Amino acid sequence: KECDCVKMTPSQTYVYLVLFCEVGYILGNNKLEISQIQCIAHRDCLESQQCVDMKCADPCPGACAHNSYCQVSNHMPFCACPPGFVGNPFTGCTRQLLHTQCLEN
Repeated sequence: KECDCVKMTPSQTYVYLVLFCEVGYILGNNKLEISQIQCIAHRDCLESQQCVDMKCADPCPGACAHNSYCQVSNHMPFCACPPGFVGNPFTGCTRQLLHTQCLEN
């Protein structure tokens, strides 16, 4: 789809070329190629997603360390150690030793 119009918008020290496109489309880099976009801000996505590079995506992959899990609330990933594990969910969780295990060693 083509953009509707071209408008020059002056700034304090710069001049920007602004292309206004139909809702849901954005101009490609130095081309008249238009890409469909899903979002501009996190609020445009489901609460369990974030807006990353104009696409709605799960923020959990890569957010938490080994033996931890991720839950999303209000577009933000939260990491935690699962039951029976302790530690920092961003650096790694380890199995929690039971009191009887400590006495045996």
